[in-house]
Amino acid sequence: MSGLGTHRTRLRTAVAGLAVVGLPLAGLSALAPAAQAAPVASAGFGVGAHVYWDSMECTGTDNGDDDSGEQPANGATVTRSRSVTSVVTSTGDAADVTNAAASVTGRMRMVVTEGNLSELDLWATGRATATPQKDPSECNVNAQANVEGGAQFTLTRPTWLTATVTGNKQTTAVVQGGGEDRYILGGVGSGGQHTSSQLLPPGQYEVQGHIGWSSNGSGFLDRAGARAKAAAKAMGEGTGRVHVELRPAGSATGRAFGSGKKFLKPGDAVSCATGKVAATFTRKAKQVEKATFLVNGKKRKTVKNPKKGRTVLLPLPATRTNTVKVKLVVDPPGRRGSVTKTVTRSYRACGSV
Repeated sequence: MSGLGTHRTRLRTAVAGLAVVGLPLAGLSALAPAAQAAPVASAGFGVGAHVYWDSMECTGTDNGDDDSGEQPANGATVTRSRSVTSVVTSTGDAADVTNAAASVTGRMRMVVTEGNLSELDLWATGRATATPQKDPSECNVNAQANVEGGAQFTLTRPTWLTATVTGNKQTTAVVQGGGEDRYILGGVGSGGQHTSSQLLPPGQYEVQGHIGWSSNGSGFLDRAGARAKAAAKAMGEGTGRVHVELRPAGSATGRAFGSGKKFLKPGDAVSCATGKVAATFTRKAKQVEKATFLVNGKKRKTVKNPKKGRTVLLPLPATRTNTVKVKLVVDPPGRRGSVTKTVTRSYRACGSV
């Protein structure tokens, strides 16, 4: 039963170097190109509940432990839980007693789509408390509950990584990566949400998320990224989530929508080699009198009386998310006049500024 000065148990997960981490955080950077490597080289997930104290002044009944292991890359959700209670007593003052407890339940899910890592999710609920009988206490007790999970993976094409971290109450949630360049990809503390996106070239990467609570507030972040104090009572609790999405550059952000989609099918992705997206008229095109193509609200092309199978190529700006909207003047059978229908689809950028 070690104390604050010597006891720093970390999660022993499958990813090399993956551990319950403190600030400052490592950043996300490419390690090396590896086009033939598996999409996910390794992945791990673990939870921990611990109580720390000043081992020079005090003794405690339990310092907690971890539960960790590999994370299957098959879309399955893995759940792990840990809890600890401890009574910490000053060796020089029997009345200086602190009751401490920590508990945590975490879940992790990872999805591989078409041979590439596409999603990584962490969800967690936790609580950490420390109640000293004397104030101030010589024992400096700090209870902590933590969840961490991550993966080492290979990208074979330029890919947008978007990370969203969310926490309520006294929850710290961060997402980070490993490499020589060091920076925080995203973090929140004591409640809030933060989203960050980066365009990553092909190569090998690692990314990990961390959600945690501390009874003394250490490691909490405010929205500016600085350390913040916990609530006046010695408690940290709440829920948090780390959500990471990886999507190819130029890919559609969602499905096409609008009543005109049965007349025209916008492409699933931009060709980043040409900077253009295709839109193809369907077999119902014979009902279309005119189609007006708009890119980001500006008219770019007009087609009259299109035939089935005709494809229109639209140039899109390379360094921004783009929305294509098509207004179709349609004369359906049995109607006495034409009607206007629309179809809309948005696309991720092919490059970054």
